[in-house]
Amino acid sequence: MPAHLLYVGTSFGDEDSPTHAILRVSLCADSGALAVAGEPVRTDGVNPGWISRQIDGKVYVAIEDDPGALQAFAVSDDGNLQPLGAAVSSAGRDPCYTQVDISGKWLLTANYTEGSVSVVPVLADGTLGPPTDSKHHQVSRGAVCCMSVVFASAEQGSSKVVARSSYEHS
Repeated sequence: MPAHLLYVGTSFGDEDSPTHAILRVSLCADSGALAVAGEPVRTDGVNPGWISRQIDGKVYVAIEDDPGALQAFAVSDDGNLQPLGAAVSSAGRDPCYTQVDISGKWLLTANYTEGSVSVVPVLADGTLGPPTDSKHHQVSRGAVCCMSVVFASAEQGSSKVVARSSYEHS
C-alpha cells in the first residue's frame, strides 16, 4: 500500500527549531509507521500551527503570531509547498484554526488570543485577499479564546459536526 504524505504544523520553539516550518511526514498505510518525507518547508512567520488542505492542491496555513497571518501554498507534484502570493492578516492574534467553506471562496479563522473569528476571501488563483469581517467575542468575566470554526452543515462546509472549543480568561 502506498504512503500518505502529511503536513505537520509546528509551534512554540526558538529560531533554530522547526517552529518556523511545516514538517513533511509520510504515513505507511499498512503499518501505521511515520517517516520524515523531506526537508521542512520554511515559513516567513513563526508557529505555522494550523494547516487546512483543499482538494484543488492548495494548502492554507495559520501563522500563530502577534499579529496573526494566513498564507496560501500550492502543493507541487513532489509534495513540496510553494507560497501563493503574500501572507495576509488574520484580523487577530495567534490564529489557531482555519477552514475553507464548501464553495472554496472563504477561509474562516479562529484567533486564539484575540477571541475572534475572521473571514478572508480565497481568490480565483488560490491566493488570499484581505479580511472581509471579524467578530470579537467577549463575556462578562473576560475574553473568550476562540479555537475552532466548523460549519454546521455539509451544504456550507466540509464538516457535518459543529465543534467549538473555548474557555474564558480572567
